[in-house]
Amino acid sequence: MRPAAGELIEAGEKGFQDCHYHTERRIRIEVDGEPIPLGRFAADFVSNTLAGMLSSLKKVGEIRDVRIEME
Repeated sequence: MRPAAGELIEAGEKGFQDCHYHTERRIRIEVDGEPIPLGRFAADFVSNTLAGMLSSLKKVGEIRDVRIEME
């Protein structure tokens, strides 16, 4: 059986950036024209949640850039 990513990271064989759930995506959220500051956890949470939802849609391949506007 293959070791889990967390075990490989802990053993020093892989880095955190190798984790499937880690992202370096930039995210910017504005509400009524005002930017909402996001910490690392919140940015990763929103980014990964959106990527997961969008990737499950038909005809969505690799996600490189996403723009969502709501009025």
